[in-house]
Amino acid sequence: MDLKTPTPLGEKKEGEKSITEKILEIDAQKRNESKPNLSKFTLRKRGEKSTPTPIHHKKEKKKEEKISPYSNLILKEKISIYIRNNKEKLINISLVAVPFLILLILIIVIFNYTRSEPYRLASEFLNNIEERDYKRAYELTTETFKTVNTFEDFKEDSEKLNTVDISNPKVIKKRLEKPDGMGEYAYIKYRISGYYVNITVFNDDTKWGIHSIEISNEK
Repeated sequence: MDLKTPTPLGEKKEGEKSITEKILEIDAQKRNESKPNLSKFTLRKRGEKSTPTPIHHKKEKKKEEKISPYSNLILKEKISIYIRNNKEKLINISLVAVPFLILLILIIVIFNYTRSEPYRLASEFLNNIEERDYKRAYELTTETFKTVNTFEDFKEDSEKLNTVDISNPKVIKKRLEKPDGMGEYAYIKYRISGYYVNITVFNDDTKWGIHSIEISNEK
């Protein structure tokens, strides 16, 4: 049996690449693969028009439709023709509709005023007392209140109320009542610095006024 001469350590076989050569070869392949293939892309020459895509064509068409003034002119013409042909009918409708709308607006304004005025008046009344403008607060009361309470009595009671902080009254209850033939009443309950203030506002079909005021420790 013939024995082959062993290859010394560190020597490579004939025709076999070294490890360093293999690493360099793999690295070169990766670099070549990462480079984009520009052969698929063609640059348009200067002055050459590009072929529009279907999407681009649709966008251009929509843009032309929006910009086109003819659609607005046609619409205006149709409206003008309709007005000329139905002029008398439109006038009759406006003669009925306009007064009706005005009446509806007045009803809404009066209703809102009626609902909000007593609460606004009670708030103004407390503000005047806080500012010690007792004369102005007294003027907001009803004639019945003035008959029962003189200005001096009212001023004395208001001074007592002003001994606590009434700058931030909190409404905890309010309601409206309209008894038959007796005007209209608004009842507002405030919580002020640990006290409860009940204000009654009365409307005798002419104007609202402060009808009574009560202060208590109980809710």
